[in-house]
Amino acid sequence: MKTVRIAAAQTVEFREDIEAALNCVADVAARAESEGAALLCFPEGFLQGYLTDETPARRNALDLTSPAFEAVLNRLPKTGPMIVVGLIEVEEGRLFNTAIVVDRRILIGRYRKAHLFNGEHIFDTGNDNKVRLFGGENCFEAGSDSHVFEVDGLRFGINICYDTNFSDAARKGSGPRRILDRVPCQQYVPPKDGGGAQDRAQFSAG
Repeated sequence: MKTVRIAAAQTVEFREDIEAALNCVADVAARAESEGAALLCFPEGFLQGYLTDETPARRNALDLTSPAFEAVLNRLPKTGPMIVVGLIEVEEGRLFNTAIVVDRRILIGRYRKAHLFNGEHIFDTGNDNKVRLFGGENCFEAGSDSHVFEVDGLRFGINICYDTNFSDAARKGSGPRRILDRVPCQQYVPPKDGGGAQDRAQFSAG
């Protein structure tokens, strides 16, 4: 079987600063490409920050059919590994905790977090009901789609953080040739005052 190298980035949180997040993607993707990685995974909520209050989440959310999202795609690397990036998505007014899969500025697909953590407030239970947690405002809704992606012959699925506590998340889209799950999580490194790119991201490839 062909060896496929996979890279993961753990970064500071770029809260409401998409420009800085995109610059970080460029830096880390260049490092991943130089080390021969075919797949690079960024954290949950990476692009806008892990925003679980509705007002900032809605203010920064991206519709994947919008010119604003097209502009984001055009800022991603033209070469190098396939990239999994966490972001806040909006569709018809509904917010989702989403991971997108992008290959050389082309959107391959997305995965919406299906099992939401308590701190993510109101969520869709899948039967037209919503559950309020901790008195929070409406933030994310639960996703129901699940896809299998492929890079260099390696088939992979995506779970986001809390999804890994539920066996159904791993079973969705599974098959005899699915051999990897990528798991973006909301886990950032502490920022360093005055730090450069090397201080804003920890990178590993294996």
